Amino acid sequence: ERDKMVVPRIGVRFRLPATMDQLEYFGRGPLENYWDRKNAAYVGLYKNTVTGMEEAYVRAQSMGNRDDVRWLTLKSLDNQGIRITSKDHLNFSALHFTDPELWELTYGHDLDNIRRAEVILNLDCIQRGIGNGSCGPGPRPHYEIEKKKTIATRSASRTRSNLSANEDLTALFPRSTRDRKRTGIIYGQL
Repeated sequence: ERDKMVVPRIGVRFRLPATMDQLEYFGRGPLENYWDRKNAAYVGLYKNTVTGMEEAYVRAQSMGNRDDVRWLTLKSLDNQGIRITSKDHLNFSALHFTDPELWELTYGHDLDNIRRAEVILNLDCIQRGIGNGSCGPGPRPHYEIEKKKTIATRSASRTRSNLSANEDLTALFPRSTRDRKRTGIIYGQL
C-alpha cells in the first residue's frame, strides 16, 4: 500500500494575517503554472493580490501555483510584510483557502462560501505534475515525485516594516545564463 501512495507536494504551509494580501514575486507568471505546465509562463517580475491569484474553475480544485520562483513578497497596504528568497527555485501559492477545503467543495462558484480572511501561503520545494488529472490521465512519469529520494532546498525569510513600494529587486538577480551559473541566485536585502 505504501508503494501506491502519491505525494502531491513537499513543502510548508503558513497562515498569514489577512492584511498581507499584496503580492510581488520574481518567477514564472503571470498565469498559474506547474512543473509540467509552464512553457507559456515566462520568468519575470509580477504583482497581484492574493484574491487575484485565484482561478475560475468550474469544479473547485487546487489552484494558483507559481513555479521557478526566486523570491516573493507578501505585504499589507502600509508596507508591513515578509520577503522569502530561495537559493534554488521554489513553488508557491497564496490563497484564501487550503487545498483540502478546495477538494471538499464541488463547484468553483461556491468559493466565497469557504473563503478565509487570512492568507494561506504554500511554499514547496517540489510538486507533482498535474497532467490532466481533473478530466483525464495524471502526469507523465517524469513529473512524479520520486520515491526513496532525498529532496532539499534552502530559503530564507525576513520581515520588515515599511517595505519600499518602489524597490527594484530585479537588479539583484543575474540576467545572463553565464552569470547565473557563476553566481547562483543572489539574496536580496530588505
